[in-house]
Amino acid sequence: HDLGSMDTLCTDKTGTLTEAKIRLDRCVTLLGANSSHVQELAWLNSHFESGLRSPLDTAILEAGPAPPSGWTKLDEVPFDFERRRVSVLVERDGRRILVMKGAPEDVLRLCGHFEDAGNVRPLDAEALAKAHERFQSLCGDGFRALGVAWREEPADRAHVAVSDEQDFVFAGFAVFLDPPKESAGRAIADLEQDGIAIKILTGDNERVTQHVCAQLGVPVTGLMTGAELSKLSDEALGARLDDTNLFCRVAPSQKNRIILALKRRGHVVGFMGDGINDAPSLHTADVGISVDSAVDVAKDAADIILLNSDLRVLGDGKQLDVRAGRALPGRRPDEIIFDGAQLIFPWGEDAYGLEQARHRAAWLGNWLRDATGEPFLGVVEIPHREGRRWLDLHLVRLGDGFAVTSRDVTAQEQARQVAVRDLLHHRAVGHD
Repeated sequence: HDLGSMDTLCTDKTGTLTEAKIRLDRCVTLLGANSSHVQELAWLNSHFESGLRSPLDTAILEAGPAPPSGWTKLDEVPFDFERRRVSVLVERDGRRILVMKGAPEDVLRLCGHFEDAGNVRPLDAEALAKAHERFQSLCGDGFRALGVAWREEPADRAHVAVSDEQDFVFAGFAVFLDPPKESAGRAIADLEQDGIAIKILTGDNERVTQHVCAQLGVPVTGLMTGAELSKLSDEALGARLDDTNLFCRVAPSQKNRIILALKRRGHVVGFMGDGINDAPSLHTADVGISVDSAVDVAKDAADIILLNSDLRVLGDGKQLDVRAGRALPGRRPDEIIFDGAQLIFPWGEDAYGLEQARHRAAWLGNWLRDATGEPFLGVVEIPHREGRRWLDLHLVRLGDGFAVTSRDVTAQEQARQVAVRDLLHHRAVGHD
């Protein structure tokens, strides 16, 4: 499938619906008081965490003030998407503590006490209700939050395991802000107007995501959480897909399951992701889309790499355009053919001058991210004021850009390309 065949696009929230400029807004206790102790614990956890740091970790480390000194790391229980938390064992001046940071609901259920104005109190039913109320209030206002907790350890404790994650003292919440991307609402509306359904697949809390959708004017037709999804059979999941466009608190494996379910229902599915755990879904999707700032594993798994993490890139006729692939048979867009594979590019039927057309071709090179320094060889039919002309197009990487050279093709080369184009068109309209 090519981009023009896509009828469903699955995408994350962060960086697509939001600016991905996450900053630590504040750290607060269970009762809502600002707390430097919560920030210190969060910093220790993020600083000593050995896994791939998330944008939330980066925001914590960059927030200041001066980080605590004198601490050393002894051991760690790494983050995973099932536990949704990470714990690090640290020591300073003979004192050893285990510091946990993660999804608030998961952190809270592992706590037996909480901090209140420097005192440690039992986390009874009333306090727990206040904690959940505080968390839901933050989410309802569009903030993301992590729970932070700690536990004193014996002076001889050198190793920790998942079984040690219990009976913590809940310190409070690290609260983050990731502003909505103003262009996202209109971009989603444009794509949906062109017949492309948008499914938002995120690990974030549903109230945060609903708040962002409301700010962008994106209607939520149906919501499903990862916990709900895990209880559904493949058949039951498939039955709910058409009416659900928001999937929250889903693990990477669940994103992949959603894509597979959509494909079984006959959809041509695109997936937009940039993380190391998005690679399986990028492979599974009919059209894997990543961004230039993504991790290498995601870019290697993608079919298309965008230089800008913006849905407008997929819908703006001035850039690579899914609408161009939806032209009616009688109004075929121009086709650029590389090694027999069809790539749609919306030059349209405008009367460009030949040099302008060549410049457009050079711009196209920025979308062909598999360049390794070797020239791209292909034949392109360019409309221009002097009529249609077939050119042999060479796109060669030059530093951060591309250079374009071209020559007239022979009648034999042109006939070959016309045959390939007609075969692709024949298949596109449903013939054998």
